[in-house]
Amino acid sequence: MTKTYALFWSGGKDSLLALDRAQRAGLNVTHLVNVYEGNSGRVRFHGVRRALIQAQADELGMKLVQAHTHPENFEGALARAFSALKESGIGGVVFGNIHLADIRAWYEERTAAAGFEHVEPLWGDPPSTLVREFVDRGHRSTIVSVNLGCGQREWLGREFDAGLIRDIESTEADPCGERGEYHSFSHGGPLFRAPLAMDVEGKLEIENHLILDFGLNGKLHEALAEKIREQVERAEHLLSLVPAEKLAWKPAWGSPAFTIAELRDHLHGTLSGFLAVLCKAYPDRMNSSGLRDAPLSLREMWTHIEAGMRHISDQDLARPIPTVFVPRGETVLTLLLGNLEHFINHKHQLFDYLKALGISVATEDLYRLRGKD
Repeated sequence: MTKTYALFWSGGKDSLLALDRAQRAGLNVTHLVNVYEGNSGRVRFHGVRRALIQAQADELGMKLVQAHTHPENFEGALARAFSALKESGIGGVVFGNIHLADIRAWYEERTAAAGFEHVEPLWGDPPSTLVREFVDRGHRSTIVSVNLGCGQREWLGREFDAGLIRDIESTEADPCGERGEYHSFSHGGPLFRAPLAMDVEGKLEIENHLILDFGLNGKLHEALAEKIREQVERAEHLLSLVPAEKLAWKPAWGSPAFTIAELRDHLHGTLSGFLAVLCKAYPDRMNSSGLRDAPLSLREMWTHIEAGMRHISDQDLARPIPTVFVPRGETVLTLLLGNLEHFINHKHQLFDYLKALGISVATEDLYRLRGKD
């Protein structure tokens, strides 16, 4: 039986070139494995949402194994991913490391401990040679994250070609960004069944990185609606685990500390915040009057939000909406994401309360309901 391999996948050019070289070397690579940041749903420092990593895997014809950090750390998430690969019969893991020996050693120790062959197709080659090979092979990738401490803002959004390579080499940066100067998103070339069309939505800063926020084929609004729905489902599930006699319970820590019933009301109130944004965006189509205080379940509130999200387009997400705090306006996307973060924070509080009460609740209840991410 032919040994099968997985490739540790960040979504960028080095990962894609490592896949290309591994396949040309005759390795049967069947899976991609990716770890993303659990609170944001994005690959850390890259800023790429996990759904976009799935889109890459689909067009590369690969199965994707994803694991997330929080509440576990990166090593714990990697261990879960490796466990899933073992269950799938994978025999080796391919990496795209180039010349950082400490990083390679860290991964190699854990790969060997998990019983996998460790493969490094790019190791030791000059970064300038590798990045030119990437372009010459017809691969396509765009810089989607720049480290503001050691990269250049002007690189953001540029696709790799001879001109970009020259510009990077004119600085002190590693041509492949091996020291974290930049990160990229691969979206086309000979290994893709079809190219991925990147629709840029804007820019944001996360952990001192300038991030290019983008969707694929104009689907950012759909991804956002799916994320809201997903979080409502999970919060509703956690609430279903609370015995009726514990609704008035609150922990001894924290100031102020909410009761579980108050947390439930805050979750409800946050959903009404989504409706308020949608009503501001579409005053002629949406009317949330009375919904804030209505005795509706979270799921019922979601049905009203879903109706409003059907009006949203990716272009609408960039529309500024005046607020009490920012009269000149914040974008619809910013306001929706703010409410989403608020909702997720209260959901995490509820999870902690259940654990403190000794109620049988697992990490999967917080992050996954359908057996997969």
